[in-house]
Amino acid sequence: MYDLTDDQKAELRTEGNKLLHETKKQLVTISSGSILVLIALLEKLFAAPKWKILVAVAFLGFWSCIIASLRMMGAISLNVGAAYTKDTQPIEKPASRIANLSFGLAIGALVVFVIRNLLWS
Repeated sequence: MYDLTDDQKAELRTEGNKLLHETKKQLVTISSGSILVLIALLEKLFAAPKWKILVAVAFLGFWSCIIASLRMMGAISLNVGAAYTKDTQPIEKPASRIANLSFGLAIGALVVFVIRNLLWS
């Protein structure tokens, strides 16, 4: 293993947090756009959609992904602002899991909904 100085460890932690923050920012953007796509599909393409429950699952999944991602981004920002003197892992880890799982669930529900309504309508 490499022997790192404290300054190098701090720099790596900061860079890692920047990447994590950027990743969650992308999830927020994609989730927001997916909600708009879902609304457009319902408005323009599917007059009488089948399996409407998937719309609710997708919407709630995207919404919870946005909330959890924003919560995690806030925790990371507070941690950086406090010069890493606060332990925000109890907030960051569950928020990250919730964001990732709800995003996966929402995308899955949206894909199944679109396939069901395009192929078997």
